[in-house]
Amino acid sequence: MLESEYENRLEFFRQSILALPTTELKYHLFLLLTAIEQTNTQQTRDILAVSIDLTLQCQQFLILKQNSPELRNQIHLVNKRYDSLARLINKYDSNFVFYPHLLTIGCAILAIITGIFFAILGGVTGLATGIMNQQNPLKFFALGLLVGLCMGGAIGNRAPEYILETPLIRQLRFALRGLTENLRHLSTSKKSFHEYLDDVLEELLKKNFDGNQEKLEQFLQSRTSYQVATHPAQFVSKKLKGYVGQHAFIIIDIPNRKPFTLEFATSPSKTDKKPKQCITQETTGQTIAEMMALHRKMQETHACTYHYMANKMKPGEIDCLAYVLKLTDGVNQPRPNIQRFYQQNRVGNFLAFFINKLSTFTEEQQQRSSLLAAPPSHEPK
Repeated sequence: MLESEYENRLEFFRQSILALPTTELKYHLFLLLTAIEQTNTQQTRDILAVSIDLTLQCQQFLILKQNSPELRNQIHLVNKRYDSLARLINKYDSNFVFYPHLLTIGCAILAIITGIFFAILGGVTGLATGIMNQQNPLKFFALGLLVGLCMGGAIGNRAPEYILETPLIRQLRFALRGLTENLRHLSTSKKSFHEYLDDVLEELLKKNFDGNQEKLEQFLQSRTSYQVATHPAQFVSKKLKGYVGQHAFIIIDIPNRKPFTLEFATSPSKTDKKPKQCITQETTGQTIAEMMALHRKMQETHACTYHYMANKMKPGEIDCLAYVLKLTDGVNQPRPNIQRFYQQNRVGNFLAFFINKLSTFTEEQQQRSSLLAAPPSHEPK
């Protein structure tokens, strides 16, 4: 296939993703697109063809209501297209047959080893910091121990895949895992996105527009804006600012309501606090409503609980910024050009180096995964 023809097929895939109704699925499909767009080989051409088939089938599936008689058949067809994609990716992964379980065991063992090493390193660093700052050294020791254990475990867990697998296979497998979980949830969920959107519109009508349908329609059709912002992440303590990256979130400001956030967090971020990075994006009221509904839908599977953080969260891959990107991708908004690690101290930069190096997709790849990126972020004056 000529390069120009391959680029045309890639663009058709991109437009097919954009044509999907509001859904988290777009985020994972865009990652799949990013993985194959730089290489025109028989392998990537085959994957592209099957990915397009899956996306077109998802278009028909996602427009159906929850009680539609066609729903079961559409789920079967989507699963059939997905199985074809999974088999194809496994076919091109020469290591798939004999080492997946060994790789899992190796990742777990190395995560324990590096977790202990970084925990000791973090504890010593925390102790020294506490003494130099003339504060409680034991508290800083405990914080350093905890952060070192978490970060070291995350680094060790990814290292074997980084060493043993090619970048393409790593990216394909990461995108496939996301597709697997999201499609499984969509096919078994008892409440559809349409129902969440109806709930949001009803809530807006009653609480923000005093039951005036005309005012609600005017808001939905008019231009408005939202902000994507970051604060220094604190993880488990304010003392960790500058060590563990930035916490990303979306600020929504609609009539007759205080600004509120859509985010992956255990508690809401303060909207009156000066952000470190901030991007304002114009859109319509309808898009804002759909973003709110998608956020509620995603809380079924991505609620920020301690169980989720311990079992699924991976800094640089599955975190607060990834959550924001799922929301913006889901409603066809540009990806915000903000950084996970911004104005870090030396220890923070040290951790950021390993996290960025071992992440499946680079920040540059993540920024170009969907639409044109929004303007560069800045620290508000």
